[in-house]
Amino acid sequence: MRYAGDEATYILGSFVTGDTVTIDIYDLSDDSLDVDDGACSEIASTGIFKYSFNPDVGAKQYAWIMSNGSWDQRGKMVFGGYLDDVLDDTDELVTDDVPGLIAGLNDPTAATVADAVWDEASAGHVSAGKAGEQLWTDIDGVKAMTDNLPDSGALNDLATILTDTDELQADWTDGGRLDLLLDAVKAVTDNLPDSGALNDLAAILADTGTAGVVIATATAQAIANDVLKRGVGNVDDTADATSLAALVLAAFDSVIDEATSTWTIYKTDHETTFTTRTVTTDPDAEGIIEVT
Repeated sequence: MRYAGDEATYILGSFVTGDTVTIDIYDLSDDSLDVDDGACSEIASTGIFKYSFNPDVGAKQYAWIMSNGSWDQRGKMVFGGYLDDVLDDTDELVTDDVPGLIAGLNDPTAATVADAVWDEASAGHVSAGKAGEQLWTDIDGVKAMTDNLPDSGALNDLATILTDTDELQADWTDGGRLDLLLDAVKAVTDNLPDSGALNDLAAILADTGTAGVVIATATAQAIANDVLKRGVGNVDDTADATSLAALVLAAFDSVIDEATSTWTIYKTDHETTFTTRTVTTDPDAEGIIEVT
């Protein structure tokens, strides 16, 4: 007979009513005598005798011998084993939320499904036509490309790029290098007319147009007056020998040496030569006697 590992049970034997009946129980694991001449009691003068046995907790097997001194009865008891496993599973079913577990199986959350997908071993999904096989094919393709990048695919310049980006961020912050440069430019433009707004720009563009700069008549006359009033001495050190300044200097102070055919034109200090020219003379030529 098999019992639960922690189950107390009655061992029954049939004898003549009123007999004195005892029992011996042996542990079959080591043949030790657990119960020696245990007294059995009769059930209500029925001739059926009983003995209450509570074994050690755990899976064990016992042999029992019940005797009235003249003849005996014997049997085997098994405690623990698959019966305990059944009881454990039954207890678990009693305490588990079975409807909830079933509902969870029938209506899993998206997170549960995602976890199951990501936790699934790839080794079982490498056959042709399966998504897992295609995924690894694509990953291998990407890896083959990155392996051809400098330093086996490591983007070593990334740190340099990040450093430059950090430098720009620092430059553009308030008080940074570029911010200070812009502040300096703004300080200059703020001093332009109308707080830096070049309101005359449209007028300037209108004056220049496609025909060039258009100068007002009064302005042109003022420029001409300044040119006519300006002394040639301001330019006799830099004027070209063929310039208008050369003609003015020649009219004021110049000498023709007929012996050498040289025309010497002096600067406004009447001593320094401005330039010389070669002339051809004709004694028979008629001079100008009047200008009207």
